[in-house]
Amino acid sequence: MWNLLKFGTMRKAPFLCISLLLAKGVFSVETEEVKAVRGETKTLHTGVKDYFKIFWRNENNSNIADCQVLTDDSTLCKTLRDGVQIDNQTGSLTFINISDELGGLYKLQIINKSFERSTNEFNVAVFNPFPIPIVYKSENSSCSQCFLLCSVNETQTTLSWYKGDRLLSSIHISDPNNSIPLHLKGNYEDINEYRCVVNNSISTQTKPLSTSELCQSCAETGLNPGYIALICLTGIAGVVIYWRWRKRGKTGRNGKWMPMHITQSWLRRKRIQILDWPAYSPDLFPIDNVRRIHKTSYLESAAYRYQNGGTGGSPDEEENLDY
Repeated sequence: MWNLLKFGTMRKAPFLCISLLLAKGVFSVETEEVKAVRGETKTLHTGVKDYFKIFWRNENNSNIADCQVLTDDSTLCKTLRDGVQIDNQTGSLTFINISDELGGLYKLQIINKSFERSTNEFNVAVFNPFPIPIVYKSENSSCSQCFLLCSVNETQTTLSWYKGDRLLSSIHISDPNNSIPLHLKGNYEDINEYRCVVNNSISTQTKPLSTSELCQSCAETGLNPGYIALICLTGIAGVVIYWRWRKRGKTGRNGKWMPMHITQSWLRRKRIQILDWPAYSPDLFPIDNVRRIHKTSYLESAAYRYQNGGTGGSPDEEENLDY
C-alpha cells in the first residue's frame, strides 16, 4: 500500500512543480515593446511604489541598475551603465539622450517586502529622428490666392493640415514625393493658426505657418489690381501727352521740332512779350559767341607776330582754325 501511495505521489510531483512555477510567473513573463527616437528621453516604468529590491538586467543578464530598501527605510540605488538613471521611489529606468547602443532587451525583477518575486521584460527599439515637414508655396499662387504644399522625405507616414485643433485634411504617404495641398484666400491674417503635422506610430513633428515666409496679401505686396490698373492708365496717358507735346513743339537749334508749345502758351497767358530770334541766333547759343571771340582774338595776335617777323598768322593757319 505504501509503495502505491509513494508511486502515486511521485507521478503527481512534476505536475505540482509546474503549477507552482506558473503561479510564481516563471513561464508567464510579459514583454513590452517600447519605441524610442534617437536623442530623446525614454523611461521604462515598473508600475510599483513599494518594493524591497529591484534589479534591471540586459539580455545577457548583466546587471545595469538596482535599488534596495535599507533597514532605516532609506533607499540605496546604483547604475552600472552610462546614459541611464534609476528612480529611487519607483525603480523605473530612464534613458537620457537614448542612442542605438541602448536599444535591446531589458529584464526587470521586483522583490516586494513579502519577498515575492515578479519579472517583466522590455524590448527597446531605437529609430532615427523624424524630419520636420517642409511647407512651400505653389507657382500658381498670387496675392489674392495662396496655394501651399506640405511634404516630408519619409514613407509610411501621415501628413495633415490643422487650423488650431481642427483637422482640415489628411493623407497617408507611401511615396516621399507626395504632398498635401492647402488653399487659402483673403488677407491671411489668421495664417499663423495653420500647421502641417507629420506623424507615425513613433513620433510627431509640426511645421507652423508664418506670414513673412509664405503668403502675403495684396496690400502688403503692393500688387492690388486697382493699383495695377491705375499705373497702366497713368502710363498710357503719359505716352499720349508726350507724343502730342513733341508733335506741337517748335524751333530749336538747326530748326528742329522741339516741345516748346507749353512754354509759349504759358507766356501768352501771362501776356509776356518775347522777341522772335532766328534758329541760329548767337543769343540762343552763347558758346558760338565764345568761339567767335576766341578765334578773332587769336588771329589778331597771330597776325601781329607774323608782321613783326615772328611765327604764326599765316593764311594756312587761319584756314586750319575753322571750328
